[in-house]
Amino acid sequence: MSQEGSVPDFERVVEDVYRHSLGPLKSEFERLVFLSSLRPSGVSAYQHEGLSMLYGTDSAVQALERCHREVFRGLMSLTLEGQHDDLERCLAETEEDPRSLSKHWQDQQFYRTLVPDTATPLLKKIFMLNCERLLLLVQMKKNPAPSRNHSRTHS
Repeated sequence: MSQEGSVPDFERVVEDVYRHSLGPLKSEFERLVFLSSLRPSGVSAYQHEGLSMLYGTDSAVQALERCHREVFRGLMSLTLEGQHDDLERCLAETEEDPRSLSKHWQDQQFYRTLVPDTATPLLKKIFMLNCERLLLLVQMKKNPAPSRNHSRTHS
């Protein structure tokens, strides 16, 4: 274990974040939600008590910033269809109806909080536009239609 003020192996800190915090999550959107939740509203620095105790605050913050950038970049490297599938996986992990949750995300513009501070203005804009469209697609998705075999009558 590292003491505050010492310089731990930075890659080990990043690996710890991926292994213990991000690895169990099933989608890039879910990882972005987790990482952005570590930046309290109005505060740009990440806060993770466990990492800070193990590796020191500065190393924890730097590792979380890097992970946030990498996860964001990974999501943005997906096709729009891939991003849609990833968003649906994320929304399916909650107990809420995906259509209701996507409406809430859209109304509150929650997706804006998912962007790392280091993202370029162009990437931020593309992400926002993609999210607006993806959330609409989720809301427009219909429930699976009942089987037609049960509603047909044979003469």
